[in-house]
Amino acid sequence: MVLFYDGLVYLMKRLGILGLILSSIAWPRSGRRDVLNPLETILRHQQNVARHSRAQAARPEQQPADVVLPDSGNIAVMDGSEGVVAAAGFDLDQKTLEFKPAGANASQYTFDVAASRFDSSAPATATPITLGDDEEKQVPLPFSFPFFGKRYTSLFIGSDGHIVFGVAEGADVISTPRDLLRTVTGPARIAPLFTDLDPSQPGSAVSYASSPTRFLVTWQSVPTFASTPGPTISKETFQAALYPDGRIEFNYNGIDLTTEQDAISVGIAPGGALLNCQVVTADYSVGSTKTFAGAVVEEFFTAPQFDDLEIPLKFYKNHEDAYDVLVVFDSVSRPEVNACAFNQPIKNWVHGLGTILQTIGISEFDASTAFGSAGRLQSLVYMGPLSRYPSDPNQVTPLTGACGTNSVTSILGQETGHRFLAYPAFLDPATGQSSTDLLGRDLEHWSFYFNSDASVMEGNRIVDHGTGVSPRFETTDIVLHYSALDQYMMGLRAPGDVPGSFLVRNPSIDFVAAHGPQAGILFDGTRLDITLPMITAAVGPRAPDYTLSAKQFHFAFVLLVPAGQTPAAADVAKLDAYRTAWETYFAAATDNNGKAVTSLTKQLELSVWPNAGMIQGRTLSATVTLGSPAAAPVTVSLSASSSAITVPASVTIPAGSRSASFTITGAASGTATLTAQGPDASYETIQAFIKVRSSLAGLTLERLSAPLLDAALIFPFPPTLPLTGSAGGVLGEDILFRVRDESYVPYPGLQLDASPSGAGLITPSSLITNASGRVRFKWKLDSNPGMNTLNVLLDGQPDISGRVQVLGRLQPPRFRDQTQLPACPVTGN
Repeated sequence: MVLFYDGLVYLMKRLGILGLILSSIAWPRSGRRDVLNPLETILRHQQNVARHSRAQAARPEQQPADVVLPDSGNIAVMDGSEGVVAAAGFDLDQKTLEFKPAGANASQYTFDVAASRFDSSAPATATPITLGDDEEKQVPLPFSFPFFGKRYTSLFIGSDGHIVFGVAEGADVISTPRDLLRTVTGPARIAPLFTDLDPSQPGSAVSYASSPTRFLVTWQSVPTFASTPGPTISKETFQAALYPDGRIEFNYNGIDLTTEQDAISVGIAPGGALLNCQVVTADYSVGSTKTFAGAVVEEFFTAPQFDDLEIPLKFYKNHEDAYDVLVVFDSVSRPEVNACAFNQPIKNWVHGLGTILQTIGISEFDASTAFGSAGRLQSLVYMGPLSRYPSDPNQVTPLTGACGTNSVTSILGQETGHRFLAYPAFLDPATGQSSTDLLGRDLEHWSFYFNSDASVMEGNRIVDHGTGVSPRFETTDIVLHYSALDQYMMGLRAPGDVPGSFLVRNPSIDFVAAHGPQAGILFDGTRLDITLPMITAAVGPRAPDYTLSAKQFHFAFVLLVPAGQTPAAADVAKLDAYRTAWETYFAAATDNNGKAVTSLTKQLELSVWPNAGMIQGRTLSATVTLGSPAAAPVTVSLSASSSAITVPASVTIPAGSRSASFTITGAASGTATLTAQGPDASYETIQAFIKVRSSLAGLTLERLSAPLLDAALIFPFPPTLPLTGSAGGVLGEDILFRVRDESYVPYPGLQLDASPSGAGLITPSSLITNASGRVRFKWKLDSNPGMNTLNVLLDGQPDISGRVQVLGRLQPPRFRDQTQLPACPVTGN
């Protein structure tokens, strides 16, 4: 991703993907999900909501009531109406979509749709360009083309129905999904039909016609990609026309799209979008009177899609916020999609996992609010149609379609494991550099050649028969459990409880590292011993460590049924068998170090969940909160696992209230598990981990980026980034600090002292860290021009401090404050 600041660009590499996309037919595949990202899911949801609302408005007499189905035992049942399933189809064929520029250098655009102006005579005299599958080539422009405030004299024509400016996307990106996220977060892009096309096939052609008045690219009868090409594969014909004044036309003259595609994106984007307000998800069929200064995209699909965000939003209409993971199966009739299951990440506070995201300085994100949770929900696991799976959840069987040879529990084990696994690099002793050779498919599963001890996250259990034997290595077992290394990453084991393993390099067989696990394979190679310190040297230790990490995870199993229907009793019974089997499987797979709870319960929220720090001899005010107001007083039992803290035996939430406060006392240095339990089994049992330290020494006062926090990213503020503001005015960006320790445990309830220079003011004046260890405030600069300084101290400690400087100007700066990310770029009616 590229973050644009005024005068400063931070390049953020496209993040790793969670999911199950397998290279071997013997293993399940799934749709891709960005490690970070809420952005794509949120944008797709916005588009789906708008389409659904327009469809309802067109049929007012058919508007359905809000359908909320009751649970069936411990299975949550959800009706597939109200936009849970988004319709498929492309509605621009035989039309021209025109983007008209406004502002200097086409800094803004409007759009309109008309009958197709496809120029059928142009290809005859155009210059052909030979493009293979997933390829791009640079071509000069006959004029300086304005696009979103910049001018370009060349462009890259891509095989996949798009054009990019400035830089080529490169081999590591060009074959990734042509989805909405890539469309808006990559380089500046024009996308008339951005999908997986293959112009290398016979009968297809890509050409460009270049003149001083128009640059026209034609994709003629280009088939969509297919592993087995042939005459039945859909073929697409369309054009992109660029004009010297910045006008852009997409002309469509035969769009089939009957071959299944992951996504089809249509639109224009300046690149580098990070916030959802930097992107407009358009509906070109109805036009618009607005002017857009950011990306304008509509995404289409060849098969109906589930709205990943609508599912949890609907779930929370009749369920409380008591779950770490939602596991969704469906009984909705639709064409089989080329995916098995996926994990949609929602929240992470753990460091040292090795995600690609960590290489750019961000490990933490929290999009739970957008998904309807107040901070509890960490993942959404979608398992697909219930009908594709056997009745026995542990039966390993050749499942149909994209799931390959697997069982329900092994698929669920891998998808759940993606919350923490498998991403780490290691420090290669031969080069002294980080290496990703432990990883296979998509750099998020273990390599075929890594002795993963038959991890559910792939790899194999590999036996080394010794240096005098050939073949030396043999794969013996696959997909048995979470290995000791897996469990360390999950927070279930101490570092000293992780034995060494090994990686085989220079293998004598031609299997790629991404090959699915397979027992009984013999090969030679070079053994490289792998230890946990080699991994932590590359990605850092897991923080918080196992003493401060959850051992119990609460899952809700959800059955999505067709709109207007109730679930079949057999389907409920089948899913309930999966639910109970998952509890047993998870316990065995973690060597009883972890526990899965799958019952539907009432919420008990601890303000100090998942963990918090405090100082010995001090007290910390905490709260316990219900999901809904208590009809009668609710007494919650409290207990601590060690003498590090003391808590009252219970706290009572009054009738009509949702929460009550209690005091935690830091009695001695150490850690303790705080457990809150309701008056009966209908309430969840919640645990939080409390760390008590002897003094403030060693704590970190860390400044975070407030705009990125609003975009769900918890990102340390670049210390060298300059700030400007209007003298006497309020700085356009909030100031945000947090107090944490070396384990990234937050410290709530601590006093920060902020001293602005001159006549500057901060609001609020009293700064007490919240449950996340953060304070956020506004800063009004001194009325005199010049440098403003803000000094922040933790509890008056000069050695735990932060400093912010801002240059105050008499007149508002020409651009917004340099720290501020672009605001929502929509103007007009």
